Amino acid sequence: MANDTASNSDVRSVARRDESQRVRRVPIKVNGVEIEVSEEVRVQELIEMASDKGAIAGSVDEYVVERVTEDGELRGEETIRIREREEFLAVPVEATPVASSASGEIRMNRIDEQIKSELEDLGYAADIEEGDTAAGRQHIVTFDYRVPTGRFKGKTFSVGVSTQCEAVGYPETPPHWIFVSPPLPDTRDGASHGINAFGKKRWTALSRPPGQFWDRVQKKGMRAYMDHMARVWKRI
Repeated sequence: MANDTASNSDVRSVARRDESQRVRRVPIKVNGVEIEVSEEVRVQELIEMASDKGAIAGSVDEYVVERVTEDGELRGEETIRIREREEFLAVPVEATPVASSASGEIRMNRIDEQIKSELEDLGYAADIEEGDTAAGRQHIVTFDYRVPTGRFKGKTFSVGVSTQCEAVGYPETPPHWIFVSPPLPDTRDGASHGINAFGKKRWTALSRPPGQFWDRVQKKGMRAYMDHMARVWKRI
């Protein structure tokens, strides 16, 4: 009888160990936010968990993920194997630009201050500069940005953002222009708009609005816009 009891205990111990192994969870980072996932997980489930932790701002259906160390998008029902401490980038899927709405919540003369404040809340040291650009004389909110993906991954640029026209409001309408210094040698995802000089630097001007992605963002602001920023760098 004692042997039978010991045998049953061993079986239960093995079963618990096997169950633990099947559901083992490992820590990873998505957009710099740490979450825990199973070693094998559906991409959609990973995106949903990242959303629950605040790593993305838009609808989960608007995002794909990619490994920071590899090229290639991971989508939907695909099941992937996770390595402990692995880092992922979640970016919005491609969207078609649409006309901007003019029903913003913050008056134009406060847009740059609001964008600067939101960037500082995200950990960026931001400044407001004024200069002549491809879109006329503008205020530009500038900050240093370490590129997380694409051919410039790991490099740090000075980046500036600005709105396109005086009639729009923020955050209902997002920043339209992205400025990059030092100037980019070329872009692969569309035209740049010349070299602009302001703040004692030379900048490449890029017209890259978030488009339809922004219409479906649940909480509009610079956290969501920085997801778009990562997508832009992935393509240029």
